[in-house]
Amino acid sequence: MMRQYPTMDSRKSSIKFESGWKLCDLWEWAIDHGPAIVLIADTEGRIVYVNRRFTEITGYQPEEALGNTPRVLKSGKTSPQVYASLWETIKAGEVWTGEILNRRKDGSLFWEEERIIPVCDTEGNVQHFVLFGKDISDRKRLEEEASRLLEENRRLERKVMLVEQSEREHLAQELHDNMGQYLAAVKIEAVRMLARIGDRQHSELAASANNIIADTEALFDLVHGLTLRLQPDMISQVGLDVALHQLVWRWQLRTGVECILDIKSELDRLSDAVATTVYSIVRECLTNVLKHANAKHVRIDIKGKRKRSTKEDVLSVSICDDGQGLSAGSQEHVGLGIIGMRERVASLGGRLRILRRGKNGVCVLAVLPVYGKK
Repeated sequence: MMRQYPTMDSRKSSIKFESGWKLCDLWEWAIDHGPAIVLIADTEGRIVYVNRRFTEITGYQPEEALGNTPRVLKSGKTSPQVYASLWETIKAGEVWTGEILNRRKDGSLFWEEERIIPVCDTEGNVQHFVLFGKDISDRKRLEEEASRLLEENRRLERKVMLVEQSEREHLAQELHDNMGQYLAAVKIEAVRMLARIGDRQHSELAASANNIIADTEALFDLVHGLTLRLQPDMISQVGLDVALHQLVWRWQLRTGVECILDIKSELDRLSDAVATTVYSIVRECLTNVLKHANAKHVRIDIKGKRKRSTKEDVLSVSICDDGQGLSAGSQEHVGLGIIGMRERVASLGGRLRILRRGKNGVCVLAVLPVYGKK
């Protein structure tokens, strides 16, 4: 006699059972009508049970699936290494969880989040595998769209950054050339004036000429500093490696603080945007150390490496000091410069973090994708 399935009362959203039903029958009904895909296979991978949700999602009727293997759903889009890991895990009696791109009977693709549980006997021997699956195609589509929009946003940010960089370069060139020429002309005239005075009876005029010379030299330094802040022109002239060594050398002379720079990467192949960002991070960090850290030693490490997860080449930049550090629970002691650097690093697809270094000191860590010169 064929068993009658329980019926749903649409008005009360309840379940009605005929007499004679047992708890195990309820469990079977719940699995068959549940929201998850359920598939049971033997140790050879042959399907011995599928529920209604399996048919709804895949399009395969139970009689088409039974006796087959889950290979009928194989799309060819999932890496063989994923399947190898899956079988190695469940045959060892362990639970496997992952995402697989499968193919329906009509040929369309769908993403399935799977959890496969081995069923063992009392001696620990695997007897069956139970798969619980969930169609996550909509979620994956939203994730892919979000990833696409994020990448598009970063592309636009890089484009805007390149335009801004070009404008800064133009302004820096104007300051360097035009302002520099005017200041040089003023200084030359003051030197000539001083030479023509010659005797001591015009001491006040001589003092004025010397003041003009001193002021023009101070303005030279100011213009040079502004030029570097707009665009570190030394990068294009001597390369990032030399520019960083010169920056550190000048900083040590000015502060008296020991600073070790260790570069273990070919920096010449970096794009202008990445090179400028690296230089700006180091410069901003050294400025913060001078203002806030009261440090005696600073170490800067720059090295290239490859991320294991994505096989992507990245540049790691770390600036660590032994200063007063950050108090526990405090916000990162950074200024607008570092905040700007964090946004700029993010626009390049990288990440910048600021960490406490024990009781004393702070480390700024930046990881940047390596964009080559175009």
